[in-house]
Amino acid sequence: MNPKTDTATVLLPGSELLRDFGTPDYLDCYEASMPGANDPEATAKAVFRLPAWVKGLLQLRNLLVKPLGLKTGPAESEARTDGLPFRMLYRTGAEIVMGETDRHLDFRVSVLIRRPGASDARVFASTAVRFHNALGRVYFFLIRPFHGLILRTLLKQAAGKTGASADPVTAATDRSFKH
Repeated sequence: MNPKTDTATVLLPGSELLRDFGTPDYLDCYEASMPGANDPEATAKAVFRLPAWVKGLLQLRNLLVKPLGLKTGPAESEARTDGLPFRMLYRTGAEIVMGETDRHLDFRVSVLIRRPGASDARVFASTAVRFHNALGRVYFFLIRPFHGLILRTLLKQAAGKTGASADPVTAATDRSFKH
């Protein structure tokens, strides 16, 4: 099987993450127990409440990439008013897909709930990245370790607010696809 197209090992069945996206260069998925989670948009807002140290890292990132001409956040005319961290692309009853495009890479983030509203509800946060050029590859190589750490931390933080176990991130898969 071609590893570039073998997304089944990472992507959840029924997820809209890759709709209209093409073949990703990178995929990951992290899972947490969040009893009672039932609204993907509200869950995404809970997951993406950034602690101060993450906000600090993002400010540092913005300072470093601004001279390269990369996006550093929404323009004032595009400022987020919906409480989501990125532009919403798709929403179903159990999933929200957000994303952004830039000259170096495109990415999508999905928050999907399995068994919405149930006492054993599971929340999956998945990311897909597609590189456009060498800058995209280098950029993602540098931020990838932080990406995983931050996403696991955000899931754990959100799960803790629902009364889930202290270490709710029970499964994580990431996959870089070779060209």
